Amino acid sequence: MTLPSSLLPGLAIFSALFPAAAPAAEAKPEASVSGVVFADYSAPTSGGLAGFNLTRAFLTGKVRFDNVWSGVITLNPYSEPQPNGGVAPHDVLLQNAYLQADGLYPGGSLQLGMVTLPWTEYEYAFWGYRMLGTVPLAGGIGKGATYVGTWDKGLKAMGENGPLSYALAVSNGEGFRANEADGFKAWQGRVSLTAPIGLELTALGERSPSASKAVSDRASVLLGFKSDTFRCALQGTRLWDQVSETAPLSMGHVLSAFEVATLPIPGVPGVELLLRGDYIEPSQTTPGDERLEAIAGLSFKPTKGVTLALDNQNITRYGATTTNTNVVALHTSLTF
Repeated sequence: MTLPSSLLPGLAIFSALFPAAAPAAEAKPEASVSGVVFADYSAPTSGGLAGFNLTRAFLTGKVRFDNVWSGVITLNPYSEPQPNGGVAPHDVLLQNAYLQADGLYPGGSLQLGMVTLPWTEYEYAFWGYRMLGTVPLAGGIGKGATYVGTWDKGLKAMGENGPLSYALAVSNGEGFRANEADGFKAWQGRVSLTAPIGLELTALGERSPSASKAVSDRASVLLGFKSDTFRCALQGTRLWDQVSETAPLSMGHVLSAFEVATLPIPGVPGVELLLRGDYIEPSQTTPGDERLEAIAGLSFKPTKGVTLALDNQNITRYGATTTNTNVVALHTSLTF
């Protein structure tokens, strides 16, 4: 059909104002790579060798496919110094590797794979200075026994609803170095209630049954306060262990207190005073492994992504004889 020539100018104007819509381009995944490096120079004052250490080097890759689906993988090559001055064998750990779905239920997310368990995730974030050593329940600055699960293969649900936040994970219970061994599953959860004035009340719990342990339960309550320039917390944790159904029940506890306070020093950015003390008595019925871990130090942030901390770490172990280990160290943290 031939259009009248009188319509051609109008069609040209219409085409210019309303061009034909191009096919929508398919959204491309957004990927990023980041890293965290912990290094220090440590000088034991009660024996051991002074030296430079690279304690952690996390490399994380993230990809977001859309507003719901994303994925994370973190590698952790490390050679961890020990309190006696020795060094653990170099190793590379798969720290995290999971698929995440956001918004499948209101205010929540799901992770499936190698996940960070709720207890460790929360305490590391609240304390804020993992570069100085792990929280005591996950090994402590003494690098002793691990009393709660830290990373494991499993499913984690987490979310927020106003002042309430939570995380719940079900995992193999074998830790991130091992595969499922006995078919039993471990449960770990956290519920936090935050007040507008900065107070935070958190309850944490873990149940980790296995073929060899009749009971392995943990419960903890943390009362904390957070502001832009100050945070502190008191925490009490109870441990229940029974190596077999016929063995006696062993109970222990961990008592923790810490504070991080900003010091307004002109010309020196981000100076913070760090104080922490943890008393660990893993078994009241079988004494001999009690210890007191203490940290005192100063940190500052000379630029974005860089933190330096000069601190003194002291470990006193109580048993048949009392022993003391003291380490002065300059810790650095690099985030990129």
